[in-house]
Amino acid sequence: SGLNARVFILFLQLCRGDVCATGIHAFCSGASISGGICTVKSLVTTAGKGRRIPQPSGMHLAVVGTGYVGLVTGTCLAEMGNFVSCIDVDGVIVVGLRRGEVIFYESGLRELVDAYGSEGRLCYTTFAAGALSRATVVMIAVGTPPLEDGSADLSAVFAVAEMVARVAGGKRVLVTKSTVPVGTCARLQARLNELGRSDIVVVSNPEFLKQGDAVNDFLKPERVVIGADNPEASTIMQELYAPFLRTGNRVIVMDIASAELTKYAAN
Repeated sequence: SGLNARVFILFLQLCRGDVCATGIHAFCSGASISGGICTVKSLVTTAGKGRRIPQPSGMHLAVVGTGYVGLVTGTCLAEMGNFVSCIDVDGVIVVGLRRGEVIFYESGLRELVDAYGSEGRLCYTTFAAGALSRATVVMIAVGTPPLEDGSADLSAVFAVAEMVARVAGGKRVLVTKSTVPVGTCARLQARLNELGRSDIVVVSNPEFLKQGDAVNDFLKPERVVIGADNPEASTIMQELYAPFLRTGNRVIVMDIASAELTKYAAN
């Protein structure tokens, strides 16, 4: 059938390393595939006229950057049942992660990487276009090193945004996890608008992770800060974090600039 042919093509891409195992789920909205290849609940729901957005439970996410923040974020989001593609330009790091090799120590992280990699909920790729085209929420966790004048180098952040604009069809939520100066999200949104992609909405979601206890901090957060000027994007982010907040609502929603400033104040 047409569906089986699509899965076969995806399988060939998977063998070549073009896509990750979780990419199979992108074709399986409300369907079971015989032979045990993929059996999932419906991953989509109608949100507005003519628009289909994956439900927060089982959402497909992309995290760009597999450093300290990116890998912890991606792994912990997989813990809650999401399908996460971790993207990095360094092929050596990606191959290592596929083998379960984590280049820094963080308590409990390697065990989660092994577990969810085996289950197909967490994968690693350099093939950014494929992963970004499937993800409803894309999280930017790339480095922003200082330039000679002391300002932050935001080139990687903007490169990610522009790639999402090129390859992602339809509405997306683009989240900054990287530490960026106040006003960066507004500049990102302006750039996306220039590219004709006002349907990609930028959100600020700063991290507050302690080295040595980052996994625990993410899974049991003292607070989750969401900076969003778009109500629908804010709702998606709150629902994404809901499983982490079962013992109490510690979500703080504010405007984007305030969220960016909160990160600097916390540092």
